[in-house]
Amino acid sequence: MAVPEQDQEVLDLFNSVHGLHKAYWRGARDPATSRTVLRLRQGLANVVSLGVSSILQDMQSNHADPQGLTTAVSLLRAVIKDSNCTAKTIVQQAGGVDVLVHSIGQHPTSEVFLAEAFAALDELHGFPALLQAFDKLIKSAAGTRAALQIFRTSAKARWHDMQETPAEPMVRILILAMQAYPDDDHIVSAGMQLLGDLAADRPEVRTAFAKLAGWDWLIKLLNSPSQVADLQYHGVRLLSQLCKGGSFAEAQAARVNAVVEKIFQTHANDGRMLYWGLWAVQQLHGVSSLVATLRAHSVAGKDKANVIATTLRSLACISWGQGDGAGPEVVPQVIDAVLKAMEAHHDIQEVLVEGAYVLGITGSYAASLHSVSPSGVDGAIVASSALTALLRNRISQPQLTRTVMEALAEVLQGCGDPGSNGQSVSRVRVHICEGLFATGRMLEERPTMESGLIGAGLLSKVAAEHESNTSLQGIVMWLAGLALGSGAIVSEME
Repeated sequence: MAVPEQDQEVLDLFNSVHGLHKAYWRGARDPATSRTVLRLRQGLANVVSLGVSSILQDMQSNHADPQGLTTAVSLLRAVIKDSNCTAKTIVQQAGGVDVLVHSIGQHPTSEVFLAEAFAALDELHGFPALLQAFDKLIKSAAGTRAALQIFRTSAKARWHDMQETPAEPMVRILILAMQAYPDDDHIVSAGMQLLGDLAADRPEVRTAFAKLAGWDWLIKLLNSPSQVADLQYHGVRLLSQLCKGGSFAEAQAARVNAVVEKIFQTHANDGRMLYWGLWAVQQLHGVSSLVATLRAHSVAGKDKANVIATTLRSLACISWGQGDGAGPEVVPQVIDAVLKAMEAHHDIQEVLVEGAYVLGITGSYAASLHSVSPSGVDGAIVASSALTALLRNRISQPQLTRTVMEALAEVLQGCGDPGSNGQSVSRVRVHICEGLFATGRMLEERPTMESGLIGAGLLSKVAAEHESNTSLQGIVMWLAGLALGSGAIVSEME
């Protein structure tokens, strides 16, 4: 593309400076080069200072032209973008901030210019300056949208700085912005996304939200029938983060429960919405809330199946034995609720797969309690019996077969090493072996040449059904080794 003659002269000067820059990096370790460049410091500073002054003069001369101002500010940002402090100091000393603020006040409705100007202020002075400018333009929808855009971009790039910014001023301006423009989906969505991100990591943000009467606003928004799905999603995600603690969510429990139940009814096919809704009630009420959801929706129907599958995925993420009501006392309730849900939706593979996975994890925890909780062992036996029955009845379905065998392996791993260090063999392990092998042989028995490692029972039928599936064949051998101990695999190999 042809360049006008006057522009070519400027381009030549840029190329000269760029060439000087490359020469410096090539000889950066050469003391002579370093000395020479050091002498250029003041000259380079003068060049940058003159360039900045020219940009600022152009902004003042063309203050009525938002397009020209946008171009000028983009050039100013190019000067300071990769600077640690030198170029920023030059801009500040030249009165750049005052010129930016004056220009912002002249064009409160030019969203493109405002976004560029806010970004420059943020780069010069950080989040406090951006918040101050945001506050002054709260009456402008364009200004609010532009500020939120830069707020989000800067937060992603400098999350550490965002975390050190005082919580209450940030939360206050975000709530005010969303309340000022309740019909602007862009503003409300961006504000809730920011609040959700902040609330996830900072308890003081959750506290500030409650202090500033944010709960009433959020619950009202989520109960509004006119809200689009994306806004509902960001609202529910924010809700779940607030329930982590620090926002006095316990006092809002009844309203949160009502909102989540409404979500189950109106967004049963939206997995994202269901996930965050379940996460919210789990934060408030622990594992028992997920059990209650399973029981409430364990009735036939595709819409209910989606809620069930999402609830099962949430149960699969439980850290058993680590608080949130996830102790031995709820194991029987979880297993019973999962089995009833699987029975109600026995024709939907997704529910069976997710249910099997939960039974494996829960059964593994229960099996690990054999020395402290007999009821835990009973729960592990119930879970493993259900898994064995499912394996027998759905033996022809490779995905489900794989999941069930992996779930049984989870339970076996919870039993510990079979008979090691003089310990007695777990009742759970014996029960699983009786389900998988034809003779119910005990662990001290070793496979014979006639029967092989997997015997002639259920596990051998799985191997025969999926003879050509090498992946499943490997899982069969792995499961047999876990059930009978590593010695059995060695004997088989010999």
